[in-house]
Amino acid sequence: MADTSWLTVTGLAQVLAALVATIVFLLNPKSGRREFLLLGLLLFITLCADLAGTIGGLIYRKNMNLVYNIAHLLIITLFLSYYKTKVTSKTTIAFINIGMGVFIAFGVVDLFFIPKELSLTTYTRQLGNILMILISIQYFYFLIKELPTESITGLPMFWINTAVLVYYSGTFVTYLTADYLVQVSNNNAFVNIWTIHNFLGAIYHGTIAFSLWMNRSISLQSLTVKTN
Repeated sequence: MADTSWLTVTGLAQVLAALVATIVFLLNPKSGRREFLLLGLLLFITLCADLAGTIGGLIYRKNMNLVYNIAHLLIITLFLSYYKTKVTSKTTIAFINIGMGVFIAFGVVDLFFIPKELSLTTYTRQLGNILMILISIQYFYFLIKELPTESITGLPMFWINTAVLVYYSGTFVTYLTADYLVQVSNNNAFVNIWTIHNFLGAIYHGTIAFSLWMNRSISLQSLTVKTN
C-alpha cells in the first residue's frame, strides 16, 4: 500500500495556501479589491473545492472528482475573463473569447460523458491548461512591450502571471501522465504524481497571496497620498 503521508501534507498545504490567498484578497482595501474581483471569486471557488476534496477525499475516502471537474470549468472561465480585462490587443481578446467558448462547450460535453467511476475529465483539464499557458506567455509579452517600467517584478500581475505559467505548465505534465499511471503503473507512482500536483498548488496560491499583499501595500500607499 502506498504511503500517502506526503500526499496528505501537500494537500493540506494547498488548502491552507488557498485560504491565505483568499484572506489577503479580503484584506485589500475596496479600491484594491475592485481590480481583482474575478481573481477573488475564483480563489473562493478554489478554496471551496479544495476543502471539499480534503474532507471528502482524505477523511471520508469519497471520490470528489466531480467537484474538481465542475470547479475547474468555473476557475478557467473566470481566469480567462480576468485576463481579458488586463489586455488591450484585439487579437488577444478575440483569442480569449474563442478559447473560452470552445473550452466551455467542450467541458460541458466532457462532463456529460463522465465514466461511472467519475474519473477526472482529463481532456478538458488539458485544454484549460494549454489555454492558460498560452495566455500567460502572451501576457508576459504584453508586460514587456506595453508596460515598460524600471522593474516589472514590482507589478502584482507579474507574480500572478508567473504563478499561472508555472502551475498550469506543471499540471499539464501531471494530467498527461495521471491516467496512464493509474491504469498501468503502481499506486505509489500515482500518489507521488499527485503529491507533486498539490505542492505546485501550494506554491501557486502562495505566490498569488504574495501578489495580493503587494497590491494591498500599493493601494494603501495610494490612499495615503490622496488623503494628504
